[in-house]
Amino acid sequence: MAQHGGLFCDDDGMIKKPFPNRPYCVKGTGNVGCRNKASSNVAICQTVLPGNEAMLIPTNVETLATLAIPGPEYWAGTAAHFYVNPPGVSADEGCVWGTADKPQGNWAPYVLGGNAVEGGETFIKLGWNPIYLEPATPFRDEKPTFGIEIECDGGGCNGLPCAIDPSQHGVNELVGGGGSTGAGGAVSCVVTVPAGSSAKFVVTEVGGSGKSNNDGSSKGSGSHDDNQRPSKPPPSTHFAPPPPPPSTSSSSSSRGDASSNAYANNLYTIVNSDTDPHSNADSDFIVLEL
Repeated sequence: MAQHGGLFCDDDGMIKKPFPNRPYCVKGTGNVGCRNKASSNVAICQTVLPGNEAMLIPTNVETLATLAIPGPEYWAGTAAHFYVNPPGVSADEGCVWGTADKPQGNWAPYVLGGNAVEGGETFIKLGWNPIYLEPATPFRDEKPTFGIEIECDGGGCNGLPCAIDPSQHGVNELVGGGGSTGAGGAVSCVVTVPAGSSAKFVVTEVGGSGKSNNDGSSKGSGSHDDNQRPSKPPPSTHFAPPPPPPSTSSSSSSRGDASSNAYANNLYTIVNSDTDPHSNADSDFIVLEL
């Protein structure tokens, strides 16, 4: 069974799926999106997880798009993981394994995450990409030209403010309630979206029209306001660090850890409602783990 889709051919040459009575695609939670206030498109690339963990699934955001966030019934409670390319990078350029020559693809500066749990809460994460911060990355000390802020529609979210604003702070710093330090020393913040509410990752260019936090909120290295913590943290396995590029060998993943190998024969992906996979259509469908 291949890791790229989970489909297989039976003895008669017919295409089969491991779960005959389950659909190919199911809707995501639908309550998390991205609003682009930058002057160019923003390519957000979701990883195939479970699967080979490559960030190949594109959502090209011109103004507004829905991100596919899995519900608690999804395979082993797996979360969605995304890389955010700088404005102006196309999905064709950004949603592939890149190189350290450019801050895009898996070297993009920021990562997002999200998953829903029993009870209806959704946890979403905004953070710096550990690969961007590696000593060997030539642009590791360069501040990106864009930022991201989490906004809650209708209020009620816990963990705000949660934002990265290069016009106010340096590399690997953020405005964060409930901030934490993860893989490679990368800082991130997690926001809890209550049942029935929705939230957006808002992308702005430095010096642009986007909303900035100038309220003296704490920054970087996991600093936070104890009164702004999420109501409860997501399971630690939900927000895994970005993996290295997949190996070209027959191995299921370039990562040697047991969890990655266990995921190797499963697929998690998005299907746009438009026929163009790089359109601005909402990406609110996920493929069942196969």
